[in-house]
Amino acid sequence: MEWFKQRKKRLSDDDQTLLRFTNDERVQTVHVRGARLTSATTLVPMQEMLPDLEPGGGLGAYSAPVGTPPPKVQRMSLRFSAYPDTPIPEMAGAYLALMSRLLDEYEAEGPR
Repeated sequence: MEWFKQRKKRLSDDDQTLLRFTNDERVQTVHVRGARLTSATTLVPMQEMLPDLEPGGGLGAYSAPVGTPPPKVQRMSLRFSAYPDTPIPEMAGAYLALMSRLLDEYEAEGPR
C-alpha cells in the first residue's frame, strides 16, 4: 500500500484524474444508485451494426441501385455523464492500461 501511495503522487495529471474518476464512479455504483451515465445516439452505416446483430441472431440485408450510399441506422451507446464525448469502452480501456502499467511497475520495483 505504501508503494502505491508514493507511486500515485508521481502519476501524470491525466492519470490521477482518471484514477479519481473511476474510483468515484465505483463508489457511486456500489454505495449509492449506480454510475452516472448518459446515452448518446449516432447514425452509422448499417454494415457497422452487423457484428453487433449477428451474435443475437439478427442479420441485416438491403439492396439499392449502384452508387446509392448505404442506409444508416441509429446506434445508442452509454457514456459517463462527466465524459459525454468518450464511449465507456474507451474509458475502460484507458483505466485498464493504467492498472496494467502500475502492476508491471509494482512487480518490477515494488517491495519483495
